[in-house]
Amino acid sequence: WIAFPDSAIDYQTEIEMLDARRWPTTLNEDQWRTVTGTAPLKPGNFDYYGNNFVSYTIRGIHAAMDVRWDLEGVSDTHMARFRGSKSTIEVRQGAAEAYRPEVYIVPKSAESIDEVRAALLAKLNELESSIDGVGIIDRGHEFLLDIPNHHRVGHEAHFAEVTRQFFAYLEDPKSLPAWEKPNMLAKYYVSTKGVEMAAAKG
Repeated sequence: WIAFPDSAIDYQTEIEMLDARRWPTTLNEDQWRTVTGTAPLKPGNFDYYGNNFVSYTIRGIHAAMDVRWDLEGVSDTHMARFRGSKSTIEVRQGAAEAYRPEVYIVPKSAESIDEVRAALLAKLNELESSIDGVGIIDRGHEFLLDIPNHHRVGHEAHFAEVTRQFFAYLEDPKSLPAWEKPNMLAKYYVSTKGVEMAAAKG
């Protein structure tokens, strides 16, 4: 999901849905028992439609999401890519990262490496007070953000932060940012319209 901080998105005029697909992960009876710990609902195989793809434009910027639910694997994986004019920012969480999310900045060309490095260092210096200890590791063709463990918030801690913010909005509804409601509508428009488009394909 792409959002524009502090900017309200009108899903009716600023989002254009392009394509959506879904396909099942098929579980046999033994796999159902392994995953759920219960007996199958009925004899035979079960199709779980947890695999989805959607592409769309938001204010003319192309975006795509590809979500897959594999029955077996070592751990959760994740890949996000944000293309800019000078470089691409990638969030990778795979075997090479020991299944821990890492942020890479990949210059678009060898000629832009020095410029991207200088921009990174300038931005880190600007944000030093809020991201103390974060640095960059120069890997020649790309840069890896060196993120200290004290900045790595796990799922449970992040959920607690979200919950605290939610209750703060409940106590003071006027503190809810003006863009929150329209952007939430835009987010769920993409997901529900994507399901509708994919289901229409059969």
